[in-house]
Amino acid sequence: PKISTNSGVSDSIAKLEQKIDQLQTELSDQRKTLNQLTSKKLDSAGEEQAAEIIQNIADLRVELLETRAKLYGLMLLV
Repeated sequence: PKISTNSGVSDSIAKLEQKIDQLQTELSDQRKTLNQLTSKKLDSAGEEQAAEIIQNIADLRVELLETRAKLYGLMLLV
């Protein structure tokens, strides 16, 4: 969507910054969960859970990078 006012850009920047904070918190939580899980010997269910968490971490990293790219793009408009 095209943003025509500085107010719109500022609002979008604030929303993206908030989303980045949320994604960083989720990423940190997933890493902690993975560390706790892998600190003990894993059975097949634990390995499956670890693989799922690793995929979540990868997805969060991609989303974080994309969100930061949008944020930096908007900052160039200000």
